[in-house]
Amino acid sequence: MMMSYDSDPKEYARLAGFGYRMLAEAIKADLAYHISCPALLICGEKDKAGSAQSYNKKRHQREGLPLKWIKNAGHNSNTDQPDEVNRLIEKFISEVDRRGVPR
Repeated sequence: MMMSYDSDPKEYARLAGFGYRMLAEAIKADLAYHISCPALLICGEKDKAGSAQSYNKKRHQREGLPLKWIKNAGHNSNTDQPDEVNRLIEKFISEVDRRGVPR
């Protein structure tokens, strides 16, 4: 996906900067946020993007949301291991359909 910006690195820098600013503002605000619908956390074991691993671990511990780790996957685990990610999502949805909110 990022290769599409090879011809326009300034546009990529602008978009990335915008994303990082939004993330920094959200972290600084430190607002309480509760996910009230069924949710599944998915994270690549090799995810090195920012604090993705620690945020997922904390949300899992605080909220009790299920957390699944994807082997041999980085930040975009859905592109690194699409079959495993799709399998987890399909299983999660079928559990929600069957029982309601999984906890």
